[in-house]
Amino acid sequence: MTQCSLALVLVMCLWQLGDAGPSDNDAALGHVVRELRAELQALQRGRDQDRAALRRLEERLAATTPWTTSTAPATTARPPRRHRPRRQHEEQRAFARSLRVLEQERQSLDQLENQLKRVRSDLQEVARERPADAQALLRADLDKLQLQLDALRSGQRDEVSRTEARDRAHRASVDWLRSTVEQIKAELAELSRQDNVTVALGLSRGFEGEAARLRADLADLRDQLQALRAAQQRREAGAAQAAGERAELRALLQRQAVQQRQLAQQVGPSAYL
Repeated sequence: MTQCSLALVLVMCLWQLGDAGPSDNDAALGHVVRELRAELQALQRGRDQDRAALRRLEERLAATTPWTTSTAPATTARPPRRHRPRRQHEEQRAFARSLRVLEQERQSLDQLENQLKRVRSDLQEVARERPADAQALLRADLDKLQLQLDALRSGQRDEVSRTEARDRAHRASVDWLRSTVEQIKAELAELSRQDNVTVALGLSRGFEGEAARLRADLADLRDQLQALRAAQQRREAGAAQAAGERAELRALLQRQAVQQRQLAQQVGPSAYL
């Protein structure tokens, strides 16, 4: 694994955390932490294998050192063959190159391990900061919903007051119409006791027309009253729906808090790796 691949992992992690929703951020962060932990363990195993390979190469290099060195006993000196010095020199050069390559890989692995530790520390910091941000956002949404609910209740109270005022006006109109009808009936009864039948018939026809108009007005008033009652029922249903949404949002906040605690428990043990 190279530094470029580590940068790609970081970009993918940040992209996942940025695009995920409020309920998916915690799961994505836990998945990223688990992936980083597995990657760190794999790097540690690779570093141990490289160290073992380095030790084996050093042992082989020490075993193939020319026997004519100062540490070799003088009594066991034997004349080397002509091709042996050249072969040993080539093997030493090959071992030296292998040692340099393995040393460079070990340094790269150490750098990657340090970078992964910094990434894990940054992710833990994000895990500590994001719950506060999520709670602040949910709290702001609750405040907005509370304001909307208060405004809806205030508007409903105003509308109920206006409806009651119109209802009282309609009742007063009905009472006035009823008293007018009674008065007309009394006048007709008085006219019926008189001798002028023609005048009585004309008044009767006028009364019938007036009564028809009054019945039409009364029907219109009843229709308006029913429409007002239907509008009031719709407003009450809207208020009940808003209360249900507020309860759902509170339940969502509670689930978010539980997920945040679980995420904190998952991220906490990884700090000791």
